[in-house]
Amino acid sequence: MVERIEGKIANVNSDREVIVNRGSADGVSVGMIFRVKGVPVDVLDPDSDEVLGQVSAVKTVVKVVEANDRFSIARTYRNRRVNVGGNMSGLGNVFQPPKYKTRVETFRRDPRSGEPIAEADSLVQVGDLVESLLDGEEPDQASIALWR
Repeated sequence: MVERIEGKIANVNSDREVIVNRGSADGVSVGMIFRVKGVPVDVLDPDSDEVLGQVSAVKTVVKVVEANDRFSIARTYRNRRVNVGGNMSGLGNVFQPPKYKTRVETFRRDPRSGEPIAEADSLVQVGDLVESLLDGEEPDQASIALWR
């Protein structure tokens, strides 16, 4: 049985690329998919204030494109059709037909920005947890990734 590889984001290179602090020496290989998760938060019992456990939101998933000995480079890879005009909120577009485009997943909090990404503008942060998917696992479709 293959074990899950866990690590952290070491650097955010661009709005689609990160460095993970695990590499081929840890079992990482090209094509491997990682979930990027936020910092765990305690779940408290509302009656007793007892800590019941921890949860981490899945921010996005990335695929390894390069695996060095001690680190890996991974990128977003999912595309989605999104409505970029017509039938959206606001009176100006209500009578126009939807206009769909295929968009690539990005880490940007504001997907309309074309400037180089700053850490404050990134959904993914240095120190975010990553975990590899096991054989047969599907990437979490309920992630909070953004599309540009």
